[in-house]
Amino acid sequence: LSGTDILDTIDSEATGTLKDCYTTLVRCAKNPQLYFARRLNAAMKGLGTDEDTLVRIIVGHSEFDLETVKDMYLEKYDVTLKDALDSECGGDFKRLLIEILH
Repeated sequence: LSGTDILDTIDSEATGTLKDCYTTLVRCAKNPQLYFARRLNAAMKGLGTDEDTLVRIIVGHSEFDLETVKDMYLEKYDVTLKDALDSECGGDFKRLLIEILH
């Protein structure tokens, strides 16, 4: 209505945990598949891998929109989700996640 993006307003008006919650809600509502692609990337970034997040997202979305999440991941990070998992995970865990992707 005001011509201002809601994320810009949240950024300028809220702080701390409340800001994080509002930002998460808006990003998920605006483009859920991109939101989950970002979450997958964050789970594999830096030292260690957040395996619980990988399982929740990949298994939880395998039935209905995982293909779109994979497309968003490639578009956002210029690498396939399969290749990212291949480089960040290992063993049976990696094989299981990659099998679910197909």
